[in-house]
Amino acid sequence: MKFESFNKIARHSAWIAIGAFFLSLAGCKTVNTEIMIAASPATVWKIISDAPGFQEWNPVHVRIEGEFKEGAPVKIHLKDPKGKVTAFPAIVRRMVPERLLNQGGGTPGLFTFNHTFSLEPDGNGTRFTQREEFRGVGVLFFGLGWVDESYRTVNQALKEKAESLEKSGMPR
Repeated sequence: MKFESFNKIARHSAWIAIGAFFLSLAGCKTVNTEIMIAASPATVWKIISDAPGFQEWNPVHVRIEGEFKEGAPVKIHLKDPKGKVTAFPAIVRRMVPERLLNQGGGTPGLFTFNHTFSLEPDGNGTRFTQREEFRGVGVLFFGLGWVDESYRTVNQALKEKAESLEKSGMPR
């Protein structure tokens, strides 16, 4: 009798694990925003690579604790549209000066994020792309619909800051 109960529990546990695995694969949301900035990649990079400076211009990533250096931990304070600020840890995964800043974190299978700022020279300016991929079962339950519009707001704030710096005579 005990052996039959054990087998039943083992079968149910296996099905739950398989179900959780497939749910984690099903949970995926990608946000991709882009803006043209009439400023050099050097100017845009100076702004986005200055983690403590985020609080001066960024309306969504309102505070960054730590420094942007490959492999370094940072704590990101994110403000949602309702004004609630949530802090979460991330690791700076990759930095290519004047080209790319990538950070990510989370718990695999449950909820992970991979956030990239990309800069591409384009004429007399910079094409700035902000892309974030969320994965895991948590994506199915967390309301992430606000992220796209919030990142467009960030892009606009970055554009205004970079163009203002260039107009003020900051070297290219």
